[in-house]
Parts: sequence; structure tokens; C-alpha cells
Amino acid sequence: MVSAPFGWQSDGTMMVWSNDGDYIDLVSTKKISTNEWHNVVIAADGETADFYIDGVKVQTGKISDSITQSTDTYLAVNYWDTPFNGAIDNLLVFNGTHLTADQIVLLQNN
Repeated sequence: MVSAPFGWQSDGTMMVWSNDGDYIDLVSTKKISTNEWHNVVIAADGETADFYIDGVKVQTGKISDSITQSTDTYLAVNYWDTPFNGAIDNLLVFNGTHLTADQIVLLQNN
């Protein structure tokens, strides 16, 4: 299971987490503001993930090594976190491609 609830912690940071028997959290090092658009990218290769906010890498770490086509993946909501209250625009999913930092910047700028 991989979840990007897009809710922020009380300190203004965001989190992505996964579970392959143990919970693994990637908590952003950058705080975000509400009522503004933000570009969020999670580039994962099945073992590690790079987490970007507004084109800046805010965390790199282990992610569930059991990510497959049948992995439950939640975007902006899961079973217990506060539901995301906002809008999502320009959702892109790349299958089998771990985007590089340069590719992420290019996507953000276009």
C-alpha cells in the first residue's frame, strides 16, 4: 500500500507513506502554504522514492518494495487520514519510469 494523502501535518509539512508490513514515512523537509497551487511529485522505483514539492526534492527514502500493478495506491485520501480538501489538476502517471530531477523540473516549468 502506498498513500499520498496530501494532507499536511500540523507543522505545514506533507507526507507520503507506504506499508509492506512496516510503515515507512517520507515527510517533507519543506513546509507548504494553504490556498495555493503546489506541484507534488513522487518518483518511485519500487524500493526508493524521491519526493518533490514545487520542483525541490524534499525527501528521499525507502518505499515499500512490493509496489506492483495491483498495489493499493491512494491519492489525496486513505482510510483514516483527514480527507484532502482541495483540487488536483494535471495528474500524470508514468508507469515503469523513475523520473530524474531534470525531468521533474522540465515538467514543472511546462
